[in-house]
Amino acid sequence: AGIQGGNLRSTCPSVVPYGEHILKHPAVAQGMKADFVLQIGAPLVSTEIGKVVSECIVNGGSHVLVHSHHPSERADPSFTVTHRVSSEAGIFLQSVQQRLESSGFTKGVLVSDLAPLVLLGRTLGEEMPEIINRASFDIVAQQIGNKNDVLLTEPQVALAISEVMKEQSNVTKSSLFLSNSMPVRDAEFFLYPGSVGSCSPSSVAVNRGASGIDGIISSAAGYADSSEDPTTLVVGDLASLHDLNAFHTLARTSSSSSSALQQPNSPSSSSHSPPLTTVIVNNDGGGIFSFLPIAKYGNDVGFEDFFGTQTNSFSFNDAAKAFGLPYSGASSFDEFKKAYARALEHGSPSIVEAHVVGRETNVAVHTEITRLAKRFIDDFLEGDEGRTTAGGDAPLKLPVKVHQREEVDETSLKTLLLLHGWMGDKEEWDAAANDLSKQLSSEWKIVAIDLPGHGESPLLLSESHHAVRTALGIKTDGQGVDLSIDGLATAVLTSLKQDHGIDEVDAVCAYSLGGRVAMAMKRAFDRGGGASKMSGISERTKMLLLSAYPGSLPGSGLDAEAKEAENSHRTVKDDVLAQKMTTLWMASHLSRQTDKSATSMWSDLLSKWYGANLWGNIRDRKYEEYVDMIARRAKSLAARGPDLAIVLRACSPPRNPDSDWSSAIPLQTLFMAGEFDTKYSAIGNQWQEQCPGLSFVQVPKSGHALLVDATEEVASALASFISKPIKISE
Repeated sequence: AGIQGGNLRSTCPSVVPYGEHILKHPAVAQGMKADFVLQIGAPLVSTEIGKVVSECIVNGGSHVLVHSHHPSERADPSFTVTHRVSSEAGIFLQSVQQRLESSGFTKGVLVSDLAPLVLLGRTLGEEMPEIINRASFDIVAQQIGNKNDVLLTEPQVALAISEVMKEQSNVTKSSLFLSNSMPVRDAEFFLYPGSVGSCSPSSVAVNRGASGIDGIISSAAGYADSSEDPTTLVVGDLASLHDLNAFHTLARTSSSSSSALQQPNSPSSSSHSPPLTTVIVNNDGGGIFSFLPIAKYGNDVGFEDFFGTQTNSFSFNDAAKAFGLPYSGASSFDEFKKAYARALEHGSPSIVEAHVVGRETNVAVHTEITRLAKRFIDDFLEGDEGRTTAGGDAPLKLPVKVHQREEVDETSLKTLLLLHGWMGDKEEWDAAANDLSKQLSSEWKIVAIDLPGHGESPLLLSESHHAVRTALGIKTDGQGVDLSIDGLATAVLTSLKQDHGIDEVDAVCAYSLGGRVAMAMKRAFDRGGGASKMSGISERTKMLLLSAYPGSLPGSGLDAEAKEAENSHRTVKDDVLAQKMTTLWMASHLSRQTDKSATSMWSDLLSKWYGANLWGNIRDRKYEEYVDMIARRAKSLAARGPDLAIVLRACSPPRNPDSDWSSAIPLQTLFMAGEFDTKYSAIGNQWQEQCPGLSFVQVPKSGHALLVDATEEVASALASFISKPIKISE
């Protein structure tokens, strides 16, 4: 959003903050090759957006301009527009939104593949104040040192105005008028008044049509009078001299307003004129020309006489006195910020002069800011190399939650491992684990763990820099992680051993996806080098599986062709759902997210997922528990949708071994399914028939969500089976 967009920068969550700096980065410029550009409003201030548009046209793309037609206006100075729509922006956007929604194309959700750039912009925005101040301090110290007392730079002026506007946005509305030349460009680069949701400035005006510096103060005075809000004018010293007598009008308006307070019958137009605070950025001449190639020729072309046009012989303090206007000057960031805030609080026309560093130093400061912003983006895209992530050589450190009574027999401690299902986390077991800890003997330590891609485990593709890299087509390490069933099993056993000091697992209670991981653990343990790297899984380890798919049991009745068709259908179904999850996650960054809005955004997907027959109509049977479950799932999806999506793809049954059931030892295995979950109840019966000795418990009046449907019954059955003596053979 350009600076002319008014409060769009601070009210619209889909704006990419500091887009000008982001687009300068080579990886971003290379990664976002536009084939269609929709421009709303004209003309542009941004030079980087202009480059994107030009490249789009060169590559055969389209540039559509939505702008009210004025025959004499140069709305397309670069002659790149291929299609014009003469319309007010609001009317056009409402029409487009209505058409999309009526066609069912969006169902209320709009998204862009470049949505993660919003994350990059917000992250850069948190760092920009430090970047601006650091660049200003370093360059001033290098080029000026202690030669004079002027330490303030032009980017710092824009930063200070942003910060004051943010601080006062909850107190009063305000408007902003920007002069041409450097003020409008610095505002385009640096003026972002705080986080999304602040309301200042309510409007922004620029005389871009004239593209000159004549009449700026007069234009701002008229704009302030019509806006009915306190207004700030940011103008250069040279432009101020071109319209100096306009201060006389402001002084007269101020005097009339003061008189009106004592004379109730005076004209209302004078008594209600809003104040105009004029910020004069004094860089001793025409600062913008120092950014042009001609500046390097200096005296050879009479640069100072014809372009620099020094103004140092003029005193704006004396001018303010002559016109009877309040004046304050500042030559450092803190001084200027305080002076500007006081001027706004004063409530009448006033002048704040920002004495800034010389024009050559100003160019160097801008260059340094660009360099520091690029370096920050470089670091952001690379990620934190010191952190153990999915893409590094070190294994993932998975967080655990230990459920254990105070009276523990440390000499003969046994470990019961709890594994959650897809979209869940270690907290899913809290209620059942509490019951288990009461029913099992004190020798048992109960440990719940977050599977990779879930809960508080390290972020994979949901981490900001991975999301941005993916959007820009840059290979991301998270895509190379083994998130298959075997990969998850290996990660769990390795983390238990290396991070939590658990040498052996004596029993595993696992729900749904976690059950598939549990059955793969023996295979992973044998393949991964055994006890030296992983917690031990042996034939004595009890497996307690809740609503878990064991693979294709013998006698399924499907021939090879039918099985292949079934697998193909399942793979496509999982991939489509995973893609939808990633799309919704990206869309979530284009709106303000609260727990309530997150639940609303994901409600359609989740209601379809939990509306399947195997859940046994849980919404109607246990509505409060259902609502709580949906809210927790929505929160997980909002935090790490891409991670859950890639786990869904990688763990899709056709992409994994199909005979996990064969690794389970029947006498050491308990399988549980809900009465209303006819699919898994049938699996339990068939498995028990195929493998005598395997225990199967059907939980009455329950569906697939056993930990929600029947917590106490499940915990009791699990505790009973765990407490039985181990039998290797009958």
